[in-house]
Amino acid sequence: MTGRGDPEAVRALVRGIPEGFVVAYGDLTPGAPRLAGQILARTPPGALPWWRVVRADGRLAKGAEQARRLAAEGVPLRNGRVDMAAARLPREALRALAAPTHIAPAVRPPGPGPAAHPGGASGPTDPR
Repeated sequence: MTGRGDPEAVRALVRGIPEGFVVAYGDLTPGAPRLAGQILARTPPGALPWWRVVRADGRLAKGAEQARRLAAEGVPLRNGRVDMAAARLPREALRALAAPTHIAPAVRPPGPGPAAHPGGASGPTDPR
C-alpha cells in the first residue's frame, strides 16, 4: 500500500491496524513482502503491534507469542494460521490508513488561525 517501501510509512500502517485484524507483509509493501519484514525487524521492540502482520496464507512468522497475542484480540486461528478471510483488514481500510493524514500528522504553520482572516478563510485574501 505504501508503494515506496518507506520505513516510516510502513510503520504508520502497522500502527494503524485495528485490534482484531491482520494484514499480510505484502499488503504493506506490494510486490516486496520481505521488505516489510526487514522494516519490522529493524523497529525497536514494543514500538508497533507487530503481531498483526502475518504471511499471506495466514501463517505466523513469530509462532506461539504471535498466536497468543492475536487470540487475545479475538483473531480467529485455525491449525496455527490466521483465518485470513475473517481477519484480514479490508483493502479499502488499509488504503485509508495510507492516506497522508494518517502517515504524518498535519503540522499547522505558526501564526494566526483561520478566524484571523476575513470571512474565516484559511489563507490570505487574494490581493487582485
